[in-house]
Amino acid sequence: MTTNTIYTALMEARREFAPVTKTNRASVGKYSYTYADLGSVLDAVTPALNAHGLVVTQIIDHELAGDHLAPTLRTALHHPESGTAIGGSAPIVCADMNDPQKVGGAITYMRRYALMALLGLNAEDDDAQHARTPTSLPATTSPEPANVREDMSDAEFDQAVRDALTSRNGGQYQALVRGAGKYTSRWLILIRHADSESALAWIEKAIPDGMKSTLLEDEIAKRRTEITT
Repeated sequence: MTTNTIYTALMEARREFAPVTKTNRASVGKYSYTYADLGSVLDAVTPALNAHGLVVTQIIDHELAGDHLAPTLRTALHHPESGTAIGGSAPIVCADMNDPQKVGGAITYMRRYALMALLGLNAEDDDAQHARTPTSLPATTSPEPANVREDMSDAEFDQAVRDALTSRNGGQYQALVRGAGKYTSRWLILIRHADSESALAWIEKAIPDGMKSTLLEDEIAKRRTEITT
């Protein structure tokens, strides 16, 4: 009976993983952000995985979603010595499934994040603020952000978000996020104006648990694909 399980092998391999550094830079309009591409992630983990008898597979498959088949990515970590594997599947979301280039970008994006999630990886960031504030806004905030009214129309809220981004007014932007509150339409506006992965992640984290819905999740996935392709 073997005593070397997939979990002990992974634990040993993790101790030997190289740092996953965000060395690539992408631009969205006049803003930019850094990220670790799929190649960087694989370079950081493959030698240690091989050394401890672990193999990663990522396979494109299809699952039934309502009345049609939707593409999915199945990511698994195999341990031949014990004959076990762990993993899961995630949908491949693309704004235009008829554009091979965009589909390819969506697959690469999902492969990267699925692999990092499976192995418990975090990319080293060259800016600690990325985890907390949108990259398009300054780290400092306006001392007296303008009031976000309860009775603002969606058009007014949308314009306020545009103005905050254009003027790089971090304080006003944060006030708008707080002011989104119970209004799904306001969260949709914030999501649609997110201009980088870090900004989108910051907004996603700010959504109150009681407000999370399939509609917002789908919009986040759509916007994330638009940003990264």
